[in-house]
Amino acid sequence: MARWKQILHRVAHQLESQFDLRRADVGGRQVDPADIHIVPYRSFGSAQSLHVRGRVLRDRNITPASEHENVWRNVVNAYKRLATDEIPGAPVSAMFRDTLVTSESDHEGYFHFEVPAALDASHHGWHQVELRLSDGEEREPVSANVLVPSSDAEYGIISDLDDTVVETGATALTSMARTVFLHNAHTRIPFEGVSAFYRALHRGNRGEELNPIFYVSSGPWNLYDLYADFLEFQDIPAGPIMLGDFGIEEDKLIHASHDEHKMAAVRGVMNAYPALRFVLVGDSGQRDPEIYSQIARDFPGRVLVIYIRDVTVPERDKVVHTLRDTLLAEGTEMVLVENSLAAGEDAVKRGLIPAERLAEIAEEKSHDEEANEDDS
Repeated sequence: MARWKQILHRVAHQLESQFDLRRADVGGRQVDPADIHIVPYRSFGSAQSLHVRGRVLRDRNITPASEHENVWRNVVNAYKRLATDEIPGAPVSAMFRDTLVTSESDHEGYFHFEVPAALDASHHGWHQVELRLSDGEEREPVSANVLVPSSDAEYGIISDLDDTVVETGATALTSMARTVFLHNAHTRIPFEGVSAFYRALHRGNRGEELNPIFYVSSGPWNLYDLYADFLEFQDIPAGPIMLGDFGIEEDKLIHASHDEHKMAAVRGVMNAYPALRFVLVGDSGQRDPEIYSQIARDFPGRVLVIYIRDVTVPERDKVVHTLRDTLLAEGTEMVLVENSLAAGEDAVKRGLIPAERLAEIAEEKSHDEEANEDDS
């Protein structure tokens, strides 16, 4: 184990030290136009406008995930994801129906459009915006998926990903790096019963899959495809994914502005849908309790409940318990849960999901526990 820690520390720090140099190299050399592609990110919008996000990169030829992938293929793919070649200043166009909007990628290859939509109330759900590189080359367009929640949604869900939906070990560099480098979307481990719990929240009491789910993580955009593929493979409802910039601190694989990034992302969702109340889901490992507590204060009456999965040591638990008690006195409940079934039982009591969903959550939890034991 000590040997793996040394290797992962060395690889992570070497990658970090080389990223800026690699970005500079791309700007100073010719890149074959055939190797340039757009990576669209799932985003969200409203009847008035659609927010479209993505990145322009040189194709790294990452192979599709497989349940029986060779471990070294996972390592190679992880390196390709992290050592991206960004294409700055790339002309990108977005087309939705008859509306065309153009822009350029920034110095790290990112772009963001706000495309006018003019949708009526019946046109909720996922919408596709056609993206092209406007550089004169013949390429097939790619589609960016943008979610417009239904006005009939009972509530929205904002969820963390790392150590809330998928086991990552995001609080420690070695644990997270081991997950990133040695696993893919098929071999990463979900928390037991989480898929069924999120499907229950997505359906709500009406059972119509109208409650939107938004995923917020401080994980880097470089790993977007891993998160998106993981959600699909585990049958967890799709939703907009908001990630952060890559950064390595001395003992953790997260960006230094973790709180600011998550806070801004959650606020952006809350501000986008002022008539919608939200369920917030996170874990105690990083600072979800602190972030969500501040969100509840910033948006009084908008947070139905906060679910925090307990994944920490007693010292951290004391801090979280104090936050819970303070928040309860202010009128918002933070419920600390051991697993998805416990969260589901509380959600039934609050009228967020019907009682018949508990059997599905319990069955999946048991199945996941058996599968995890077999893999250990």
